[in-house]
Amino acid sequence: MNELELRQKFENNINKVVTNFNSICPDNESKLSFIKTAIKSDNMLEMLSSENTKLLKEAMEAFIDSAKVTETRKMQQAMLMPLLAKMFKDTPFSEMKSYFEQDSKMYSLFCMMFVTFKYEESLKKHGEEHHKDILAALDKYVYGITSL
Repeated sequence: MNELELRQKFENNINKVVTNFNSICPDNESKLSFIKTAIKSDNMLEMLSSENTKLLKEAMEAFIDSAKVTETRKMQQAMLMPLLAKMFKDTPFSEMKSYFEQDSKMYSLFCMMFVTFKYEESLKKHGEEHHKDILAALDKYVYGITSL
């Protein structure tokens, strides 16, 4: 694939992630409720309707698909870098919640990152060190934001 095709594939995947997740959780309150449920559940997919389970699985697959190819993984990392920078700088939970209220797309991606990293077996098998660091940061902010 050439660079233009890779960029289009990446954008299609991210649009699918956001669109599918927003179909399940259309507003900030439902996103907050979703991550509160995800924290408590060992198998979140069992708690969703079959239609929402399908949407969530498709979103997770699109999120992972963007990470499989080096070029699109770099695009994904660049897009998520502002969010990750905030998380690794220990941004206060209330400030992070305000950030999400202003940027619904990033809030959706944050939620999908959390669910994907928490539940996707292929990520656990690879066990890359940065995955553990990201999951730890995601856990911290999910717990922090949901406790406000």
